[in-house]
Amino acid sequence: DKAAPTFILENENGLMACIVSSGHGRLDLENMKKRLGYQALRMASRKKIEKQTGYKTGTIPLIGHGLPCIFDEKLLEFDVIFGGTGNERVTLKISPKDVRRLNHIVASLS
Repeated sequence: DKAAPTFILENENGLMACIVSSGHGRLDLENMKKRLGYQALRMASRKKIEKQTGYKTGTIPLIGHGLPCIFDEKLLEFDVIFGGTGNERVTLKISPKDVRRLNHIVASLS
């Protein structure tokens, strides 16, 4: 699936974005925490997301959110992916290579 939602997670260092293929299935935060070496990893609260990013949950853009990012490498199998723009009525169509290039990637999923 070419849909790529942006989830906002929180670890001991603060908020971070997680861009995954919708075909990835449910995020296993406990496994991700261990694999990526974090002491804590959980979904961020709606209030904290909006306060820090200015975006409401469900409207987080694929690029331009300014957060460190975990990127699902499976997205690179597609020529284009679709995701948020910051506006709930508009969807972004973009190369996954550009999403990877335009974000501050701190970890990868495969």
